[in-house]
Amino acid sequence: MALGSSDRITIVTDTDDMALELLQQTLQALHQFGLHTAILEVVMVNRARSATVVSKTEAEQRLNIKVASFVIPVPELCFQATRNRVPMMISQPGNLAVEQIRELSQHLSA
Repeated sequence: MALGSSDRITIVTDTDDMALELLQQTLQALHQFGLHTAILEVVMVNRARSATVVSKTEAEQRLNIKVASFVIPVPELCFQATRNRVPMMISQPGNLAVEQIRELSQHLSA
């Protein structure tokens, strides 16, 4: 199993209850395969502005694992970047979501 020889496994998920439930099942399956949570990281990408979104703190408590990154939704910025054919990172480098993505990329490259 390739996952068994990995130094780090990063799982990207949404921030709703169903995504967390599926993630919990995935983490349990990985644990049954002998993978320890020490090499697992979770990245949560919030794609909707809604009261149904699970917070980073709540997710960490429910999953009993640290969430490495939590990216906020920016649909307007995504739309503008696509329409203008300019990456979000260039069109609005100071945007909070862009900073979160930048921090995540630095974390993953370390």
